[in-house]
Amino acid sequence: MNCVALCLGATVLVGCVQRTLPNAKVVQTEATITAAAAIGASKNARASEHLELAKKELDRAKRLARDGNALEGRIVLQGAQADAELGLMLVRASKARNEVQEVAADQQVSQSVP
Repeated sequence: MNCVALCLGATVLVGCVQRTLPNAKVVQTEATITAAAAIGASKNARASEHLELAKKELDRAKRLARDGNALEGRIVLQGAQADAELGLMLVRASKARNEVQEVAADQQVSQSVP
C-alpha cells in the first residue's frame, strides 16, 4: 500500500514538473536577448534576425507550457536560448572585428608618419 501511494505521489510530482518550463532557463534566455540588444544587435542584420527568432521561440515555449505541453516547450526553449546566444556572439564578433580594423588603421597611419 505504501509503495502504491509513493508511486502515485511520484507520478503526480513528475507530472507537475513537466507542465512548467525551468524558470532559470527562461530568465537566462531573456537575459541573453537583453544583453545582445544592449550592445547593438539591431545594428547587425544577422544578429537581429536571431534575436527576433529567439523572442518568438521564447513566447511559443511559454505558450506551449501554459497549454500543457511543457515537454515541447522545453525543446523550443532550448532553441530560443541557442538563437539568443548566437545573436549575442554575432554582435560581439562584429564589434571585435571593427575594433581590430580600427587598430590596424591607426597603426598604418602611425607608421606612415615620419
